[in-house]
Amino acid sequence: MLVASIAEVGVLADQYFFNRGLVTLVPFLRPALDFLSQNFVFMFLAAFCFYILFELRAIEQLLAWSIGLVPRFRNSIEWANACWQIKTNADERKVLAASDSDVAKAASDLIDNFAKAERNKNLALRPHSLGEDNAANVLYFGHIIEQYLASTRRSLPWTKFYEALARVAETNEAPLSPEGVSEFGSGRSFLAELRKANAHLEAPDKIPNDTELEHAVEQALGILRSRYQSDARNVARGVFHATYFRILRECSSFLASEGMRRQFAKLFILWNIVPGSSHPEIFQIPFNAKMFTRYADMGVIRFEGARFDYTTEAVQICFDAIQKRILSRVLSLVQSTRDPARVAWRDQERVDVQSRGIDWNWWIYYRADQQAYHDARGHTSENWKIEANQEIVAK
Repeated sequence: MLVASIAEVGVLADQYFFNRGLVTLVPFLRPALDFLSQNFVFMFLAAFCFYILFELRAIEQLLAWSIGLVPRFRNSIEWANACWQIKTNADERKVLAASDSDVAKAASDLIDNFAKAERNKNLALRPHSLGEDNAANVLYFGHIIEQYLASTRRSLPWTKFYEALARVAETNEAPLSPEGVSEFGSGRSFLAELRKANAHLEAPDKIPNDTELEHAVEQALGILRSRYQSDARNVARGVFHATYFRILRECSSFLASEGMRRQFAKLFILWNIVPGSSHPEIFQIPFNAKMFTRYADMGVIRFEGARFDYTTEAVQICFDAIQKRILSRVLSLVQSTRDPARVAWRDQERVDVQSRGIDWNWWIYYRADQQAYHDARGHTSENWKIEANQEIVAK
């Protein structure tokens, strides 16, 4: 663009001030200069358009968009950081990166927690007593309740919660079976059926009788009946075999939260709802702001920038990529350990995993992800605060 502009200025100067006398000094440039002279307006407009595109960073944005069409490139820290470099000014430019040494330390700490402490109460394990006909619908309505409680900043011990729901499902009435859901009377509250699980939960951990939760359950009941023939196993079924990505995409019809959809999809696989369902090497990581600030304080995440909107794709991509690095490192260390305590823990986990029909790698990834979430729940950052407008801001 700059060369074309200078050449055009030279052509004009030669034509109007030197009567094309300069061309005779460099005759081999005549064809190029004649072309510039004949297409002066077009070249000027083209140069001007390129200048505008350059100033608006449209070319860079087009390149980023085209590269982002490839999922492998888009779901990377490099792509997210490139987008920030393009879209922000130098004074407010953001960078997120992982520290490999701190990633390794975080992975090692997680494994030590596995071997030394009891399982946390939020693994949402599939109860052994839960039969094939009821498991999918228990998971379905369990996530409706989880999503509502998360929106009101409440939580339950999820393993015990699903055990309680399973005890309701496995009664003679079988209210959560496909037949029970299909035949449930329209004049009754389905939340009341789910709240029968409270008989098996301790006082602080009971399912609330909130009107908004009742409305959410009734909506979910209608979707389950009309879209999935009263059987949540159909969330995974399409023209071909069941896949993780179909589950993740399809559950958007009843789960509004992206994090909750990711959790539902990975538990659908881990619960072995539809045996033989295909899945990627590792699941999509649900974003958690507490985990984000804890990793920042640990040095796992390195920053440039003082404010991050965690609803944006770029922040969630970086978190997902960094967490996957930690989980992959955990799996590698678990496989290679020779420490007696850690080997004993690993062997015990293998026995349980085999009894549940769970993919070993996914189980280790899941255990590490849940342990990291569990460890972060009580974390209070001295350097970062999580604001109500869904931003993480430096103090």
